[in-house]
Formats: sequence, structure tokens, C-alpha cells
Amino acid sequence: MFQLTDKEVSELSRSQNATLNKSTGRGSNIKYNPHAFTERGIYGNLKKKVLEYDIIKQNIDSVLQANRKSEREKETEHG
Repeated sequence: MFQLTDKEVSELSRSQNATLNKSTGRGSNIKYNPHAFTERGIYGNLKKKVLEYDIIKQNIDSVLQANRKSEREKETEHG
């Protein structure tokens, strides 16, 4: 992730997709230059999230298996 330069912000704010007001008043300027992600950074973040999801899924599966085992043990105890 990196912060855009003043020149980049100026070029982007002339874009037709810009959302800043043209008038002089509140909301017509940005206080800080925005940050941007590189393509590599985006995919790295997605990969990290997928790995976190896999770990969470494994933990949930372990809890469910332990719960099923506990339920089976209770059934066999009570006949």
C-alpha cells in the first residue's frame, strides 16, 4: 500500500468519476492524499484471508467433531 502523490491526486480529481464537489466549500477538497493498493498487495491480502478462513474452518470442524463425539458417548451411557 502506498500514498498517492499530489500530482496523481490532481490528475485523478479531474476524472469524470471523481466524487468531490466543484464548488468551494465543505467537501470540495481532500485533506490527505488517499492510499492505494498494488495488484500484488490486493492478491496478498486475499491469500491471507483465505488462509485465515481455512484455519477458522479447521477449528470449527474440530469443535463440531468433539461435540458429535460427546453426544455419541452420552447416548451409549444412557443406553
